[in-house]
Amino acid sequence: MTGATGGVRFFVTTSLVIARATLLETARRKLIVALSIITFVVALLSAWLFHHITNNALDGVPTEFVDIIVSQLLVFIAFAFSCVLALTGAFMAAPAIGSEIESGIALAIVSRPIPRATIILGKWLGLALLLLVYTIGAGVAELAILKWTTDYLPPDPSALIMYLAAVGIVVMTLGLCLSTRMGTMAAGIIVIVVFFASWMLGIAGGVGEAIHNDGLKTTASVAHVIFPSDGLWRGALYAMNNPDVTFISGAAGIPGPDGQITDPNPFLASAPPDGSYVVWCGAWVLLILGLTLFSFRRREI
Repeated sequence: MTGATGGVRFFVTTSLVIARATLLETARRKLIVALSIITFVVALLSAWLFHHITNNALDGVPTEFVDIIVSQLLVFIAFAFSCVLALTGAFMAAPAIGSEIESGIALAIVSRPIPRATIILGKWLGLALLLLVYTIGAGVAELAILKWTTDYLPPDPSALIMYLAAVGIVVMTLGLCLSTRMGTMAAGIIVIVVFFASWMLGIAGGVGEAIHNDGLKTTASVAHVIFPSDGLWRGALYAMNNPDVTFISGAAGIPGPDGQITDPNPFLASAPPDGSYVVWCGAWVLLILGLTLFSFRRREI
């Protein structure tokens, strides 16, 4: 029992050491500084935009209409931010294993009595923590600016931030998996293509809902299971749903055979992901991590 406890302690400690090293390596590459500068500039621009809209361009317009405009701008900003998170996650994870194998660093590490599982887990923890902290920090700052300049907040701000963070982590996890078998550029490009393909299939699913096409809806549903980034993005969309926008979009919807009106707006989610889908997203991350470990163990270094 003591030996097993010591083994677990060694596994956890080693994983945390590698996670810390991953964070330090990311900081050394100036990625954190670059993200911070870009986020600060975007925050200033969004503050100017929201202030200009609410105090000049729409002066005298009813508050409800201003909230509609602001809520749709927030959707656009959130989508752009999700793309930034996807790019960040992909290109942080793409060199995590592959570049170290190519440079010989991985050989120096695995030649020591360190389980390969701790390397994978440590790198994943470090990158996931960085994405989570960045998403929470940037998200809270942007929502604070939104509240300060417009006195508007989305219906569920915390869910919005968590769904966006989950998008980044999903993309990063796949990138880490591919990095065990591919070069940095190939892994990064493939992950980004998969991310945007998933988003496009999600749009196709929305069109399928609007025109009541079962084929498009099924394709989108399968894509959400295989790579859940767009399914999580739909959760973020639902967290930003403005009731007035939902009402207007629904009134302009397309009636189906049963007379039910379907919302045609691809940037509006009619329902949040159900609990089983959220559980699947967590299971998906664990499955890809398992595949990453299997691939790394079989990789000659």
